[in-house]
Amino acid sequence: MNTVLEFSAGLDSRLVLFSLLLVMHAWAGTLVFLSNANRRDKTLWIIILVACPIIGCIFWFVFGPKRRQNTT
Repeated sequence: MNTVLEFSAGLDSRLVLFSLLLVMHAWAGTLVFLSNANRRDKTLWIIILVACPIIGCIFWFVFGPKRRQNTT
C-alpha cells in the first residue's frame, strides 16, 4: 500500500491534468459521433472540440445534442 502512495505523490500534476483532458476529449468526441445530429452539426462540434479542447468539451456536455432514449 505504501508504494501506491509513493507513486501517486510522485506524479506530476501536469501529467494528471493532461490525462484527464485527453480522456474528456475522447469521450466528447465519441459522444459527437454517437449523437443523432446531422453531419454538418457533427462537423461543427468536432471543429469546436479540436480548436478549444477544454471549453469545447464543456460546451458539448452542456449544449450538445443528447442521445435519444428508447421508450419501449
